[in-house]
Amino acid sequence: MAWGKSAGSGLADLVTKIQDSETQSVYVLPFRSVSDAGAADLGAALGATECLDEFYASGHRLSAAALKSISELTCSDMRTGKIY
Repeated sequence: MAWGKSAGSGLADLVTKIQDSETQSVYVLPFRSVSDAGAADLGAALGATECLDEFYASGHRLSAAALKSISELTCSDMRTGKIY
């Protein structure tokens, strides 16, 4: 599913869509800005969802803190909460 925002916009609307719906796929387009706070919010939303099957983001410059917030998801199963 895709939602349009102007170039440089943050992730707040995507976080809300993940939290408030049964969104199964999220693509973060390269023109979206990813701040440390936005990455932390995104990581929390992705970690809490039970219906997301696909997450794709590419072409973003991330700080170490933003990368850590998102990368922690790769160590756990979003559906069961099991940490690998």
